[in-house]
Amino acid sequence: TLEGVARDLEEEQARSGHLEEQLSIATEKATQEGDESRHTIEDLERALSAETGAVRRLEAAVAELEAEVAGKSSELGMALAREADVKEQLAGVALERTGISAERSRLEALLQESVRRSA
Repeated sequence: TLEGVARDLEEEQARSGHLEEQLSIATEKATQEGDESRHTIEDLERALSAETGAVRRLEAAVAELEAEVAGKSSELGMALAREADVKEQLAGVALERTGISAERSRLEALLQESVRRSA
């Protein structure tokens, strides 16, 4: 009957309206969750970018320190070479002193011998 069809149509329209409302709510919820996810991703990307910048700054500081250490190592090597040269020179001076001392002793002995002979 026409009344039955009208009732069925009203029920279907009510169900359809309810489904449309549920779909709208679900779509809005998904959009909000998507926005939240997008914000979370953006926050993570900013944090990663900040961390990457910090790592790059630390790497630059390490490279600078390594260069400084290399320079200091070079300076130390040169200082050690100079020290070795000075030690070698001191050893030569000590050897000369020993020779001079021996020559002095020999000359003193000759002088004493000469003084005894002339006395």
